[in-house]
Amino acid sequence: MKRFLLLILFSLTYFLGFSQIININNSADAESSYSLQTLIEDVLISGTCAQINTFTEQVSGLPIDNQNKSYGFFKRPTGSNFPFEAGVVLSTGKAYSGGNVTNGDLVSNDVGLSGDLDLQSALSITNTNDATYIKFNFIPATNTISFKFIMASEEYDGGMECSYADSFAFLLREVGTTNYINMAVLPDGTPVSVTN
Repeated sequence: MKRFLLLILFSLTYFLGFSQIININNSADAESSYSLQTLIEDVLISGTCAQINTFTEQVSGLPIDNQNKSYGFFKRPTGSNFPFEAGVVLSTGKAYSGGNVTNGDLVSNDVGLSGDLDLQSALSITNTNDATYIKFNFIPATNTISFKFIMASEEYDGGMECSYADSFAFLLREVGTTNYINMAVLPDGTPVSVTN
């Protein structure tokens, strides 16, 4: 029996990845100029893993605006032991600066996006800002799905946790229902956040 699911990826996060330099939106990588939808179709869910359709997104910047958009593509540099070879970045700021750990403090920059009610509900928080997200329907080819992610924040242990709480959610719900399951939780079921 095929299950129709609505997948929602959210990120109120900034990916710095284990304090290693990774190249986000490097102009040498063709994927860096992809739309977020194309990144999801060709990088996050590639091959015949699932049928995907009905995309909705909230992003800042155009696909060709590699230095200012709030999402992007990354590739592990040669010789790096970064845990992922390639992937998709969702950011509360300018994703490009997230992989370069030589940038100074507060590299993210406010991109002026609104928050998201689904994210707020899943994380039991209010007044979210700068939420970059993508929502889409997919039909998985199998009855099991999994994903790997890293949540990182320049705000972690930076003294701003009381003012800002970067968070990440990976929400699933069966089409026709209203209840989401957050797959991005700690072993005790707590949502992923800079304060957890």
